Amino acid sequence: MLKKNNDQNKVKEVDKLALANKELAFQNEEKEKRVDKLALANKELAFQNEEKEKRADELALANKELAFQNEEKEKRADELALANKELAFQNEEKDKRADELTLANEEKEKRAGEVTLANKELAFQNEEKEKRANELTLANEDKEKRADELALANKELAFQNEEKDKRADELALANKE
Repeated sequence: MLKKNNDQNKVKEVDKLALANKELAFQNEEKEKRVDKLALANKELAFQNEEKEKRADELALANKELAFQNEEKEKRADELALANKELAFQNEEKDKRADELTLANEEKEKRAGEVTLANKELAFQNEEKEKRANELTLANEDKEKRADELALANKELAFQNEEKDKRADELALANKE
């Protein structure tokens, strides 16, 4: 009977060991599944990090491009400001010549008045151009449009200066007569 009990105990122990082995095998399978999931998650994170790095590189390149464009716009604004100063100087010189003609030709007051009126119109147009130039420096988006407006105003100014020069020539001719 003792032997029978021993055999039964051995069978129970073998059954327990078999059950424990099955449990360990199940746990190992679960661990392997978790390892696979973690490996997949790591690959996904690596992919996302690569995508973020690509986006960061694209943003850095876009920022460099914007900085370059802003530098170019600032250069154009400086060039326009310099051109406006030159135009203002030229207009001042023309105003001086017109004033000299007005003083020298007292008997031609009507024509001198027209020259004075033309000079006031030029001064007004120059003020308008200066306002536009200031707006250009404050709003980079409007630079191109305002530069076109300034070019048109300069053409008008050149036309009016030609008209003023013609009037001055007429005054000079009239004075000689």
